[in-house]
Amino acid sequence: MKFNPSMLKKFQSCNLQYKLAQEYPDTIELKSAAASFGTLVHKCIEMYLLGRPIEDCLDFFKMVWDNPVAMDILPDYYPQRTSHEAYRQRGIEAIEGYHENQKWLNREIIGTEIRFQVPLGNHTISGIVDNVQFDPDTNTLICEDLKTGSRPNFDNLRADLQMTSYWYAIQQREFWVGWEPEIEKYAGVSDGENLFKKFIGSDIRVVWYDARKHKEYDVGQRDQRDIDRMIYLCDSIERAIREDVYVPTITGDSCKFCAYQDVCPSFVGI
Repeated sequence: MKFNPSMLKKFQSCNLQYKLAQEYPDTIELKSAAASFGTLVHKCIEMYLLGRPIEDCLDFFKMVWDNPVAMDILPDYYPQRTSHEAYRQRGIEAIEGYHENQKWLNREIIGTEIRFQVPLGNHTISGIVDNVQFDPDTNTLICEDLKTGSRPNFDNLRADLQMTSYWYAIQQREFWVGWEPEIEKYAGVSDGENLFKKFIGSDIRVVWYDARKHKEYDVGQRDQRDIDRMIYLCDSIERAIREDVYVPTITGDSCKFCAYQDVCPSFVGI
């Protein structure tokens, strides 16, 4: 079966929500200003990493934030205690802060927004890496995930399946050369075969970049036990599908913000 970190997290959050997401793929989830903000900041930082001047990136952010239909990111609502102007200022600070950090680093940009699909046990796992950089001073590959919202702590970083999938995927040949059955979607990296051979044996760091504090957080090293844990979760989902048994998680956090309340047999209102 094919999985991605979002699917795995959804199943962990609520088995039944996972099932409903598969059965009702056209369900529209309201778009928050936080999500629109994150999409735009990611785009601006990608532009910067690809060589656009920081001034151009800031101008692009301001233009789109003031005219969100230009990038189809018009939010449906603003979370409490936020505003259009507050997000505008936060975005400017996030992009400027990233520039201030990056300009002092001796790193080679390998790729941005890298779509991958790699084998995982009897399954495959796919995803998108925000950017991969190489630090020649330490012979380290750095897989960076940009975050504009939630704040990290050691426990959630160490157990985060998204970060585990990145750590695992970047070591697989298919990450670099592409996934042949869907090569147009998962094309790998330019000159991927040579880069894969070049970086064999390099140290790997996966970092959570906090765009609000302009700080990198190392997510910690993974080992085979972490990969086995991810495979076990994929096997568990496959078994749930086969047996058609999905145990709902009935909590305030899971239910209150669930997009499938109208079709969920376990939802009783909050």
